[in-house]
Amino acid sequence: MALDTTDTLAAIIILLCGLIGVLFPFLPYAKERPEIQRAGEAHSAGLFLALALCHMLDDANDSWDNYKDAHDIDDDYPYPELIAGLAFILLLSLDLLQARIMSSWEDGEYAVGIPPWLGILLGVTFAIISPVALLVAAALDAGASDLAVTLIQGAAAGTFLFLTSESLGALKDGHGHDHAMDTSSVGKALFCFAFLSAHSVLDGLVVATGGDNDVDTWALCVAIAFHKLWAAMALGFKLQNAGRIRKHGQALLQAAADGEVKADGDAGVMEGDHEDERHRHHQGGCKSIFDYIAFLLGFGVLAAVAAAT
Repeated sequence: MALDTTDTLAAIIILLCGLIGVLFPFLPYAKERPEIQRAGEAHSAGLFLALALCHMLDDANDSWDNYKDAHDIDDDYPYPELIAGLAFILLLSLDLLQARIMSSWEDGEYAVGIPPWLGILLGVTFAIISPVALLVAAALDAGASDLAVTLIQGAAAGTFLFLTSESLGALKDGHGHDHAMDTSSVGKALFCFAFLSAHSVLDGLVVATGGDNDVDTWALCVAIAFHKLWAAMALGFKLQNAGRIRKHGQALLQAAADGEVKADGDAGVMEGDHEDERHRHHQGGCKSIFDYIAFLLGFGVLAAVAAAT
């Protein structure tokens, strides 16, 4: 069928929401404030948890049920959950392997990270995918394969469960943004980009084919655009964190510049440790509360979107 005004406007709105979300973490205001980075990490964790449990696994199970009905398959085994579990185990194994390899390299010997220009390019590419999929699907009156949706959504659910555990572990240990800058963050950011992009294709198909009339299409558009804004922001933080290059002595120099570590003569005695520790403990408690709120906000947003769609 021919494209109509509703499809075109819906594609533009989804595109704008995706661009706003994915570019925000690259703004100087966001990059220069560690508290925003920590909140972004916590927000991403909550969003990914809801995305995996309330959205992707649900879609995978629905598509698997449709596929079984269409092909007269009588099998109650939870294959979508199995696919998610295998994806989780695969990513965990790759992460452990990568950590072991990287531990044998001298700190600062290799400059690792995604260049900012490439991170922005990947983010913009992600933002474009859903609108393009929407327009193409509407023009061709195309649908989605139930088996393909099952495989993609099941693997994506496992991926985002792993990313959730990784982000929460970093925040709980107090590493936060520093942890997000480790060498493995490059691989995690790329996995996040790959599966969110695949999911974006499905989002476009949902808007193009899920509405029986313009009202239904606009309802789906609003839900998907809201979802796209927050998902893009989570991806943006992952890509931006992966772009920070760690070099030998960077952490010590930064700590010295911030006044957290002070050398006392040749003996290297650190002054002000107790005062700084008390200050960091107090600040850490406040940060934990804000991180928790950001986590709940991320989870709540995607859980609400899943209910709406």
